Amino acid sequence: MKRVIWLLVSLLLVNSSVAQGNESKVKIVKIHIGPSASNFINAEAPHKTFILSENHEVLIMSDKDLTINYDSHVFKDLRFNLAVGIGFEYYLKDDLSIYAALNYEGKGINLHSMSKVATQSDSYGDYPKYEEVRAENHSIEIDNNYLVLPITLRKYLNSQNTFYLQGGMYWGYLLKSEVDILLQKWQQERIVSAGLVTKISSNNFNEFHMEGEDEDKNYTSNVDYGLSIGTGINYPLSNRFYFNADLLINVGLRSIDKQNNNEYWESDTPRATGYYKTIHSANYYGLNSNAKNINAVITFGIGFRI
Repeated sequence: MKRVIWLLVSLLLVNSSVAQGNESKVKIVKIHIGPSASNFINAEAPHKTFILSENHEVLIMSDKDLTINYDSHVFKDLRFNLAVGIGFEYYLKDDLSIYAALNYEGKGINLHSMSKVATQSDSYGDYPKYEEVRAENHSIEIDNNYLVLPITLRKYLNSQNTFYLQGGMYWGYLLKSEVDILLQKWQQERIVSAGLVTKISSNNFNEFHMEGEDEDKNYTSNVDYGLSIGTGINYPLSNRFYFNADLLINVGLRSIDKQNNNEYWESDTPRATGYYKTIHSANYYGLNSNAKNINAVITFGIGFRI
C-alpha cells in the first residue's frame, strides 16, 4: 500500500516540476465512475473437480461418472462491479499524454457448474422401468475489492485530439476478499412407466452453503499488478471542461492465491457400497493457484483543466 501511494505522489511531483519549466503544458484532473466486468485467467483446478469442504482444504470427488469437470467461461462467469476514482492527465505534446488514476475497483468471478447423470434399468417385464438420477451443482462467487493505480501513455489519433489509444501498467492493493459458495448434491430413484414417473422410491438431497471473508488475507495475495490497454475519448465541453469516456482492459500478472500451491493428493474413504475418492488440496477456494485477475472497466467522467 505504501508503495502504491509513493508511486502516485512521485508522479504528481514529477508532473509539477515539469510543469514549472513549461507552463504551456495541459493538465487535466478527472472524476469518473462506471461498470467493470471481471473474471479469472487459468481458473480451473488441476484436478478439474470442485466440491469444497468447510475447512478449505478437502475436495471430495463423487463417483467417476458424476465428477464435476467444470470449465470456466470468459463471458458466462463474469462478475460485474463498480469502479470509481480520480485521475490526472499531463500532456507531453498535443497528441501524447501520461495518465494516472486512483480507483476503487471490484474484481472476482461468478463460477457456476452442474453435472447430471440418469441411468435406467428394466424390470422383468417391459414396465415399469427403474430410473436413478444423480446430480451435483455448485456456485462460487468471489468478490475482491482493490485500490488500483493505473498508469498509461495515451496517444491521440485524430486531428481534434479527442480519440486516443492507451497502454501501460496497473498496481492494486487488496482491501477485502469475500466468498459465497453453494454446493448441492441430490440422488433420486423413481419408477417410470410409459415414460411417466409413477413413484419416487427414494429422494436424497444435501446442501452446503458458506459465506465468508478472508479477513486475514491468508488465501488472497495483498498486491495485484498487470498490463493495461484501452481506448477512449476526451471531448471538450468548454475551454476548461471535458467529457471523458474511457475503456481499460487489465490483465493480471500476479496470482491471486497467496499460498500459490497447486499440489494435491488423493485418498480413498470407505463407505457402505464402496469408496469415496477424496482430494486434499490447498488451492484457493478450489481454483487453480495460478489464477490471475482480468477485468474490463468502462468509466464516464468530467475533467477540468488546471
